[in-house]
Amino acid sequence: MVPLGRRAPLAAILVLYAALACTYSLAIPFFEKTDEVYHVAYVVHLADGKGFPPVDPHNPARQEATQPPLAYLLGALIIAPIDTGDMDTLTRLNPYYRPIWDGVAGDNRNRYLHLVDEVTPTHGAALAVRLLRSLSIVLGGVTVAATYAIARTLFPDDRWLAGGAAAFCAFNPQFLYVSATVNNDVLVAATCALTGLAAARIVRAPQPRARHAAVAGLALGAALLSKVSAVVVVPVVVLAVGYGAYKASRAGAGRAVLLGARWVSIALLCALAVSGWWFIRNAVTLGGDLTGAVVHIEKWGRRRRALTLDALPLEIQGLEESYWAVFGLNSIPIERWINLILFAVDRLTFVGGIALAIKQWTRWRFEREARFGLLLTGVWALGSLASVFYWIYLMKGVNLGRLLYPALSALSLWIVLGLCQFAPKRWWPPLTTVLSLALCALAVACPFVYLFPNYAPPPILDESQVGPLTERLDANYQGQILLLGYHIPQEGTWPGDTLEITLYYQAMVPFGIDYTVFVHFVDAQGNIVVQQDTYTGMGRYPTTLWQPGQIIADTFYLTLPEWTPAPGTGILEAGFYDHDTGLRLLVVNENGQAVADSVWFHSMPTIPSPEGG
Repeated sequence: MVPLGRRAPLAAILVLYAALACTYSLAIPFFEKTDEVYHVAYVVHLADGKGFPPVDPHNPARQEATQPPLAYLLGALIIAPIDTGDMDTLTRLNPYYRPIWDGVAGDNRNRYLHLVDEVTPTHGAALAVRLLRSLSIVLGGVTVAATYAIARTLFPDDRWLAGGAAAFCAFNPQFLYVSATVNNDVLVAATCALTGLAAARIVRAPQPRARHAAVAGLALGAALLSKVSAVVVVPVVVLAVGYGAYKASRAGAGRAVLLGARWVSIALLCALAVSGWWFIRNAVTLGGDLTGAVVHIEKWGRRRRALTLDALPLEIQGLEESYWAVFGLNSIPIERWINLILFAVDRLTFVGGIALAIKQWTRWRFEREARFGLLLTGVWALGSLASVFYWIYLMKGVNLGRLLYPALSALSLWIVLGLCQFAPKRWWPPLTTVLSLALCALAVACPFVYLFPNYAPPPILDESQVGPLTERLDANYQGQILLLGYHIPQEGTWPGDTLEITLYYQAMVPFGIDYTVFVHFVDAQGNIVVQQDTYTGMGRYPTTLWQPGQIIADTFYLTLPEWTPAPGTGILEAGFYDHDTGLRLLVVNENGQAVADSVWFHSMPTIPSPEGG
């Protein structure tokens, strides 16, 4: 048994990982992670006893129907007893979604309308999705533990390396984000990590046996049944099994080659026994397409023009950003300065990794098994990078960091090793600890700085909290919504300036439809200069969620175009309408008579831009 003290670093990392992953899961509304809705549809199709979903663009699983089924079979086993017939309540699209990288935090970043309890659901589709997300969190923990075990196995004299590799896996914000949602990327990370662990144990086994090759093959089969990108661990298994045969053979090179061929065959046959049936099925149902890649290429589209060297840096930047932290449907980036630090980490890792490789093969700093472990994990990491760059060469828009997850364990280990090359060896343990804590701090900050602010509903106030209204309005919209008033901090504006406008409205009745609220900035001739139309709460708190008597504070940001007349005067206008019919709610007087279909509520002087003189 491993002494408790040796397991303490891993236990601490896993506890922190679990707490963070649960926080991320609660901060991310359902289906706000790319393709999560399609992965859930695949699971539901299986759980409903309908078999594998057909490869059809009208099928709810879309292109994910071609994916190997292990993740979906596991999910289906978990949610099979749950009635998911109300799934449509979770999949209402937000018509005002803004898939952009700029703008104000929380401005319609939600692709879907979240109208049910997603935090602590007790039944139906919401409970099913929450359970599937819990499965992902567990699989992420398996990846972290396997990463630690790989490093401890290959480098038993360097405990700090195991902790650092596990930390760079567990506290990667993007990995936490993926582990908190429903997908097959976290399973392929886990199964590939377990395959890598089986390979590492062959390398370190005092007397390797054929059964070790079989175990590695079974793990490889599970990885291939998780996602086709797991093919990058095939050479890892082949190298490890071959090395094990070399260690086991004592009758010369010829005997080692024969034994290696036999053990590699055992490993590959075991892998095919687990996963081969799926690829045969694909060949039959997809017209010879073993992997389903053709469907994905058709979905994303081949590049019309060849990838050039000029365009390559931008592709690499997107890959790096999404390896570390890009949230939402690629609509919530982190600050640029943080990305620049992380980019520096990537480049230092690359340079340090080359330096380490040169040192090992010229000065032999590690003993033989450890050197082979470096080779094994290096092939693993570089193979995954090569695979992703091949996809980038074929298609546009696939520079996604999660596509590197089949080699996440190897990449995490090499990041630590690469960064440590710039310090004396006696500093490596404390340096690894400091770097791990810094990454952990970023992982802790991300949900509170980026996720909760972009998805949380607006403040719900009582009358005493309404705050300093610029002017009280008490405009009654057909007895349903009372526009209490507004607050505007600016006294004037100019072309290019952004106006901040907070409206305070009160629900008067329960709502059966979601009304759109609009705010217009109108010039002296009555022409709309700039406007914003959105469901209330910037799409995060539509009217069907309102309770009678609630007061909602809703803040809008209108950026005036450069051609805005100045000097001049603009008027602000607000109203509500039914998105489906376009019919406006009318403003009524105290006798219930309609007097207008909107409220013109504030006159705002415009002046020439200060920058323009």
